[in-house]
Amino acid sequence: MELTLTYDLRAPVFGAPRSELYAAALKQVEWADGLGFDVVGLGEHHSASDGYNPSPLLVACAMAARTGSIKLRTSVLLAPLYDPAKLAEDAAVTQILSNGRLLLGIGAGYRPSEFETFGRKLQDRWRVMGEICEFLRLAWVGEEFEWQGRRCLITPVPEPFAPPILLGGSSAAAARRAAHIADGWFPPLD
Repeated sequence: MELTLTYDLRAPVFGAPRSELYAAALKQVEWADGLGFDVVGLGEHHSASDGYNPSPLLVACAMAARTGSIKLRTSVLLAPLYDPAKLAEDAAVTQILSNGRLLLGIGAGYRPSEFETFGRKLQDRWRVMGEICEFLRLAWVGEEFEWQGRRCLITPVPEPFAPPILLGGSSAAAARRAAHIADGWFPPLD
């Protein structure tokens, strides 16, 4: 059995202020870490009227600073909305700051408004997911490589090891895709 806390950090206008919710989440995760909880999950959405967390890696870093053993899982980070080089760097830094506790759960997303906000095309999401997984694996080796006609060198290299890439999804197709491009599959926690 896995003991898990999950945060989306929604802050609707009728509720507590966002700063109080974030502070409470940090205290709760510190408490859960002390009790031996296994994982904290951090969701991601953008342009949400209720303030849904848009920055799971930033929150994971804050939680890493307050904990020592609980794993930090993005559940899920919307990978097609990221520049792959910046995602590789940010995940590597999170892995270093957490001493190897990052579980990089990624998903393709489904909300057209998010893709529009980031200037991306919803119909490209699955192709981009495969490309991002490939990019991350190349990037985290610490050597220069060529990617789509450009030279890339991503630093730092994640330590003590590269975070596992877990592909989120609820369909049989998502599970099959995870078997081909990721280190594991992360189904919804319903």
